[in-house]
Amino acid sequence: MNATYISETGEASAMIIIRDCRGLVLLAVYKTLHQCTSAAEAESLTCLEGLKEAMKWIHMSIILELDNAEVVQALTKQVASRSSWAMTIAEINSVIQCI
Repeated sequence: MNATYISETGEASAMIIIRDCRGLVLLAVYKTLHQCTSAAEAESLTCLEGLKEAMKWIHMSIILELDNAEVVQALTKQVASRSSWAMTIAEINSVIQCI
């Protein structure tokens, strides 16, 4: 999963590629995201969209890979995030519990 974010305009998009254990592409998705306030918000929304797509289409174990340290830290903390995208982190954690 990867997000693009343009700080001048707030425009963001999500690029999601789901692969199997051999590296073969099972699913590729591109989505335009709503206006974002930061790269971390765009990355967290991309993560959420990727998990939702995986739940719909992939019926095997998954490994989640993220490259935004701020989002990874928010997901692995036991303390609630105070960021503007805290609700997205909470929703990601809820989706992870369902997988």
